[in-house]
Amino acid sequence: MDSTQDLLGKVKKMNINILRYSEYENLNKENQVIYYDKKNKIIKETINHPNFKEETVFNYENKLLKSSLTKIGERLMKSEYKYDSNKNIIELNQFENDTLYFSKITKFDKNNNPLKSIYLHPNHKINNKKIEIFTYNYKKNEVVIQRFNEFNKPNNHYLKFYFDKNGFTLKTASFRNNSIIYSSKTAYDKDGNLTKRINFNKDKEVKESMEYMNKYDEKGNIILREVFLNGKLYEKTTYDITYY
Repeated sequence: MDSTQDLLGKVKKMNINILRYSEYENLNKENQVIYYDKKNKIIKETINHPNFKEETVFNYENKLLKSSLTKIGERLMKSEYKYDSNKNIIELNQFENDTLYFSKITKFDKNNNPLKSIYLHPNHKINNKKIEIFTYNYKKNEVVIQRFNEFNKPNNHYLKFYFDKNGFTLKTASFRNNSIIYSSKTAYDKDGNLTKRINFNKDKEVKESMEYMNKYDEKGNIILREVFLNGKLYEKTTYDITYY
């Protein structure tokens, strides 16, 4: 739904405030505080949701994220990561209070793009395994993502992504029984910040349009990002950045 540039300079801390506006709901507020090391790796994150607080610490090994630990009230969630020789995440395991509740295993091609992902939900009695297969057309910069159930039966729904030469998504389409049910087009600036997203219905009519506008500090980092939905302000995010 969004994409923004990498951080510039040596960031020590970032205080993020998000305001979401809606015609049907009260103003929704969220605060996020992120702490970085001197290599701009996240070491701690605090998110203040409207009704609860979430705290996460991140642990690294050989410059790669090894694990993270999240606390929400009495709940403790841990994520563990395993990598291949090209630093791709080939296995993600998530635990709640030491009980495994989710695993994702991924195989990559020579271009470091995913070929197959297996999703496991050990606590689910049914539908506890799902598979995604990625089929690429590198000449056309396209990929089709097809899902299969635990019995390797394909879902009648699949996704297709179209990319530019830099790897940014230009268009997505969702199919059911080989017919488009919705699609979207996106545009970016030279730094890779998403600037516009238009969603279409199955008849290729515009369903909604989102525009993104930024304000920057003297180092070139975003300090204000506003999202307009169908011409009206929908979300405003401010970034208070502290540098080393």
